[in-house]
Amino acid sequence: MKRALVTICNDGYLEYTSKLLRTFMQHNPEFEGDYVVLYSDDYTKLSDKSKDILDEVCPGIKFINFPLRYEYYAIQQKLTNGLVKSNRTRLFHTIWKFELFRLKDWDEVIFMDSDMIVVNSLKSLWWICNLNRNSQFMMCNDEWLKGQVDSKLHKYTIEDYLNTGLIIVRPNLLPEGIYERLVNYALSTKVEDLPNKGIYSDQDFINGFLRTESLNITVLPKYYNCWSIDANVLLNSNRPDADKYKPIAQRVCVVHYINKPHTRKGNEFIDELWDKC
Repeated sequence: MKRALVTICNDGYLEYTSKLLRTFMQHNPEFEGDYVVLYSDDYTKLSDKSKDILDEVCPGIKFINFPLRYEYYAIQQKLTNGLVKSNRTRLFHTIWKFELFRLKDWDEVIFMDSDMIVVNSLKSLWWICNLNRNSQFMMCNDEWLKGQVDSKLHKYTIEDYLNTGLIIVRPNLLPEGIYERLVNYALSTKVEDLPNKGIYSDQDFINGFLRTESLNITVLPKYYNCWSIDANVLLNSNRPDADKYKPIAQRVCVVHYINKPHTRKGNEFIDELWDKC
């Protein structure tokens, strides 16, 4: 099976992407796949200097410069005119995740947001992938663990609301025309009819769209997409209740929202975790 780790980057996200790649490689030296960065010179640049830096971090990394379709601008305009009033530029980049639906050069694409770091081996995730060979998508639920240990592997239902920070997709198992249907769904659906009313951009579009398709989707445990607010509880050995969380802490593999100002401000543990990368 031909695999690729894929992320999105521009010059402004260079440091974040570098840390994602560095931590992924550190904890997964056995990974036998391509490393791929999506970017678009039609919107925000990824300079040659930035590419050289990423190639130093990850020798042989591949870069895909895709032309931005008119439809993406139209979808962004819908968010601008609808209920979403902030973070429009940042959220526009997330719509690029639609491109994952047509990366057919790889049998399995592991997409990770650049505001993630890897803190443990992903061997257990590869085991889940091999066990669920017919799954077309794998993602984690968008929820706060709150120190609980009941985040279970299960088959998708429409009650699930999936976080698109980590997406495993098998493009060659997807039905014909699915990318076009996704774009048409995003263009035709009113913002107020989306899950969470479009606040989370691509995440709302993708969740709403998946509910209209009959796909084989596996919902992963949150250990592969653990919010930094949870990481501060589960991984912080300086907390007086640290022993209580040791069993689940050993399972956490990926920390998400690691570099967001609102999650790092005044949080010494998250700052330390980020600075160590």
